[in-house]
Amino acid sequence: MRKITIAAFVFLAALAVSLAVYFETVRSVENLRFSLEKREFLPAEPIKITLSNTPKSSDNTRFVIGVWVKSLEKTLLAEARRFKYMNQREIVLSAPRKAGHYELRAAEKRTGEMEVFAREELSVVKAENAFKMAIDKENYSPDDKIKLKISGVPIAIIDNEPFAAIYETDALLENPKSKKTLSTQCVSQCEIVFDAPDSNGEYEVRSYVSSLLTHPDMQVAALKFKVKKR
Repeated sequence: MRKITIAAFVFLAALAVSLAVYFETVRSVENLRFSLEKREFLPAEPIKITLSNTPKSSDNTRFVIGVWVKSLEKTLLAEARRFKYMNQREIVLSAPRKAGHYELRAAEKRTGEMEVFAREELSVVKAENAFKMAIDKENYSPDDKIKLKISGVPIAIIDNEPFAAIYETDALLENPKSKKTLSTQCVSQCEIVFDAPDSNGEYEVRSYVSSLLTHPDMQVAALKFKVKKR
């Protein structure tokens, strides 16, 4: 009889611990929130996610956060465009390559339909629609600085590094007067400064990217300007 009592006590103690862990996990999931730096992304651009907390669980693969097509009513892991396990506060996912409307969803991993406990809408826009380039003026002297503002460069899908360059009008790709690599800051916005060419004439500033999905060194934009000695 004494052995049964001890066994029952051990069982009840283990059950109490299990229930405490379970309710702690439930509370951590119910209180979980996540934030995004923005809601609009270029194809394959990094999506930086900050979690308010991580779910309390001994299983690091129990909870997932991922990207699903918004129109999908059911949340199945197999239909996620990409996902990661929620075992750290800072998570980075890659935006889908196809433009469209999506949802970022946090859920408990299951074989079938998963229960979603947090979600945020986001969209992916076509790179060519998002790209913008501008120069500060159209006429320069040889000692001027040419200020080029660029945003929307699809850095995340670049194979070779994207660049901006100054060419004589109608010059070939291989013959730039000057050339500068575009940094990852140009996904949002960056400013590139060139020295104006020394000689009078008509020129172009062009930007090129080399995408896995397009012809290498695809020209994205070109702006004409003139140089004339004062």
